Amino acid sequence: MISIHQRIADELKVAVGQVEAAVTLLDEGATVPFISRYRKEVTGGLDDTQLRDRAEDDAIVVFARNLKDLLLAAPVGQKTAIGLDPGLRTGVKIAVIDNTGQFVDSTAIFPHAPRNQWDASIAVLAKLATRYKVELLAIGNGTASRETDKLCSELIKRHPELKLQKVMVSEAGASVYSASETAAGEFPDLDVTIRGAISIGRRLQDPLAELVKIEPKSIGVGQYQHDVNQLQFARKLDAVVEDCVNGVGVDINTASASLLHRVAGINQTVAENIVEYRNREGRYRNRKILKAVPRLGNKAYEQAAGFLRIHNGENPLDASAVHPESYSVVKKISEHTRTDWCIYPPSTTASSKIPMMW
Repeated sequence: MISIHQRIADELKVAVGQVEAAVTLLDEGATVPFISRYRKEVTGGLDDTQLRDRAEDDAIVVFARNLKDLLLAAPVGQKTAIGLDPGLRTGVKIAVIDNTGQFVDSTAIFPHAPRNQWDASIAVLAKLATRYKVELLAIGNGTASRETDKLCSELIKRHPELKLQKVMVSEAGASVYSASETAAGEFPDLDVTIRGAISIGRRLQDPLAELVKIEPKSIGVGQYQHDVNQLQFARKLDAVVEDCVNGVGVDINTASASLLHRVAGINQTVAENIVEYRNREGRYRNRKILKAVPRLGNKAYEQAAGFLRIHNGENPLDASAVHPESYSVVKKISEHTRTDWCIYPPSTTASSKIPMMW
């Protein structure tokens, strides 16, 4: 695989040693003007423009790597959570998210100055945790996050029977999501502050599924990201999002349209049709049903099918990365190895029957 240094050297039509020397100087803290003027003997005469292009390319690679780490953060899974969007004067906004990621309740508490309703706030949180059997507290890391973290620690100390756990969650981009058309479409009757708390709670449950709803560069992937070529930056981040989504796969029975349209072969219109069909006809039982979705043609199905998962469906292979075109190959392998791979009835938990080889 060609290295990033070699690729940039090819683009700039210079020796790879010049690029590596420039990178070393930049890593040591030297500025672009300083290197271009006083370190020409080290870089082989790279000029200011070439160095800036090199620095931008390297920065975009770093930003892309940071985004990938955020998107592929381990999800906590199907656990009921309370999302807390901290604030001082405006209070702490609370949203309860059930174990399927659905919003079920919301309120606001005012434990900090100027109201200082500390005990009353703990009582409200305890009541919500008991009513909805909450397991996790997702605390946004913005203003008043430390004070809110202390509040949650006190809640856990006073009510050990609730067996709660608290986690600090990055709220970068939450305000962008809460004011977006996507959020307005999901929660048209909710205030933007509550939408932000919902996003914080969902990020803990499944970071990838929630962060794809936000424009990548709004997530906060590094300093000075506005100083690089924005077109090149946006393209790189979009490519990272698509790679992550397709690499992990998407549960078609729970995914939002925002997540589905990142799957290869599926545009926004088809993604919305998939969700609409699911809401109208019920959960998808096998991948073949996708062919009944309006505007999802054979070519789109061929591209997308391998990335779409159906857990506990009629065919255990629908929960895997195996493409439907290769099911016959899997059957031959199972026959050759004498492994039972038969298609189990809908009442059977398919995931528990899938052989280890899958």
